[in-house]
Amino acid sequence: MGEQVPYIYINGDGNVIGDGNVVTITKQYFTGEYERLRDAYIDPSPVFERVDLDHFVGREWLLAEVDAFLRDHDRGYFILEAEAGLGKTTFMAWLVKTRGYLQHFCERVPGLEGIGIGLKSLAAQLVLTCHLSAWEADGVLPGAANRPDYFHSLLRRAADQRKPGEKIVLVIDALDEAGTPPTQNVLGLPDALPMGVFFIASQRPVPVPLRGDAATTPRCVFHLNATDDKNQTDVQRFLENATGWPGVARLLQESAIPAERLIATLQEKSHGLWMYLHYITHAIDRREWLPLDLAILPDGMTQYYIQYWRRWRDSDEAQWYKSYLPLLTTLAAAGEPISVEQLLRWSGAALSGQQAHRLLNEQWRPFLTAVRGDASTFGLYHLTLKEFCSGQVDHHALTVAEVALVDELAARTVQAHRRFADGFLNDCGGLKAGLPRLAKPSMHEREYSYGLRHLVYHLTRARMFSELRALIVHPDWYRAQRAYDPSGNTYLVSMYLLNNPG
Repeated sequence: MGEQVPYIYINGDGNVIGDGNVVTITKQYFTGEYERLRDAYIDPSPVFERVDLDHFVGREWLLAEVDAFLRDHDRGYFILEAEAGLGKTTFMAWLVKTRGYLQHFCERVPGLEGIGIGLKSLAAQLVLTCHLSAWEADGVLPGAANRPDYFHSLLRRAADQRKPGEKIVLVIDALDEAGTPPTQNVLGLPDALPMGVFFIASQRPVPVPLRGDAATTPRCVFHLNATDDKNQTDVQRFLENATGWPGVARLLQESAIPAERLIATLQEKSHGLWMYLHYITHAIDRREWLPLDLAILPDGMTQYYIQYWRRWRDSDEAQWYKSYLPLLTTLAAAGEPISVEQLLRWSGAALSGQQAHRLLNEQWRPFLTAVRGDASTFGLYHLTLKEFCSGQVDHHALTVAEVALVDELAARTVQAHRRFADGFLNDCGGLKAGLPRLAKPSMHEREYSYGLRHLVYHLTRARMFSELRALIVHPDWYRAQRAYDPSGNTYLVSMYLLNNPG
C-alpha cells in the first residue's frame, strides 16, 4: 500500500515547502533509525531575517571572485576569510537566498553536536534538489546520514548523475564555529571533491582544519579586509540608502543634519565593520538616538557596546544588578542557545518567565539568535558581543570608567561559567563524592546533554583546572561521554582543553 503525503521541495529561498499536490510513495523499511527529509532540513530563514537581506547592497566585486572560481575550475573550495563583523554571514545568506544554493549556517547547530545534524541537513537538500531517487521516493534518511562517509557518498552520487556543465554548490557559513571529527576536516568535509561539486565557505582568520587534495581539488582563500577600498565603497552605498529610510530621514530633517554629514561620520566611526552599521542605522531609524548628536555616536563596536549597556545600567541600577547583568553574562557564557527557564535558573535573575521572554524577544532581540521549537532557546549570536562580555577588548583605548564596566562584565561572565560548572557537578553528586548520580542525574535530559557537551568548556573558562583534571580521569565521566558520543570527539576535546587552557 502507498501512503498519501504532500510532496516537498526546496525553493529558491532555501525553504522546504509543499506545492499543494499529493503524491503516493511506497514505504520501505530499514534496519535502524531513519528520519524524514523535512525533519532533517535546517531552515535558514531565521538567518535571513537577522542579517536584514532587504537592505543588502554592493558586494558585486566579491561575487565576481566567487563566479570566477566557479567558472575556472571543475570543483573546489572557495573560502571567504574575514574578521568578525565584516558581513560574511550576510553575503553567504544573500548567495543562498538569491541563487538557491544548498546551505548550512553553522551558528544554527555549532560545535561537535552540530556535525551530524548539519550533515543530515545537507544530505536532505542533496536528495531533494539532485533527485537522488533511492531516498527521495521514500522521503527519509537512514541513521547513517549523520556520518561524513555517508555524506561523501551522496556527493559522489549527486555528481555522477548531474547534467553536463551543471554545478552542485554548497554554502557553509562560519566554519570556525563548526565541530571537527578526529583526524578529519571540519564538519567532516571531504579532502577530495567529485567533479562539479563546489563549496563556498566562510570563516574568521583562525586555524580551521580543512585539508584538500591539491592534485584534484582546487582551493582559494579570499581575504576580506575592513579597510579595502571596495569594502569602503559598499559601506558608503549602504549609508546612502540608509539615509532614505523613513525614520532616519525624519530624524535628519528634525536635527537639521545634512545626510552627507551622517554618511561621513558613520563611515569613519564604523571602521569598515558592517555589524556596527547594522546596529547603529537601525537604532537611528527606531529613534533611539534623541537628539541625534553626531559627536557622541560611538566609535567602533567596543564603544557601541559600552554606550548601549551603560544606558541599561544607568537607567535602573538596582534592576541592572538584580536582573540584567546576570542575564546578559549568562547569555555570554552559554555554550549554545538555551531556554528561558534555564537562563533564569542559571543566572538567578530577578525576572519572571514572562518578563524574561519579553526582554529577549523585544528589547534585546537585535543581539540574539532565537531557535523556535517546543522550547524556544536564546543565545548571543555575534562573536563581538561574546568577546566584549568576556573582556576581550583593547583596554588601552578605554577610560577608567569604561575599563571598570568591561572588567565587571568579564568577572560576572566568569562567575556564570562557574555557576554552571558547580551546578552540574553538584547535581551529579559532586566530584569529591565520585559523581554518584552522573548516570542518573535529577536534571532534565536537555540540561544533562548540555552538561555533557559543555562542562569542560565552562570549567576551562572559569579556570577551574583542578576540577577539570579530576573530571577527565574519572571513569564514570569517560563512560558518560562515550555513551553520549561514541566517536569520542567530546572526550578528545576535553583532553585538548585541559592541555591548552588558553
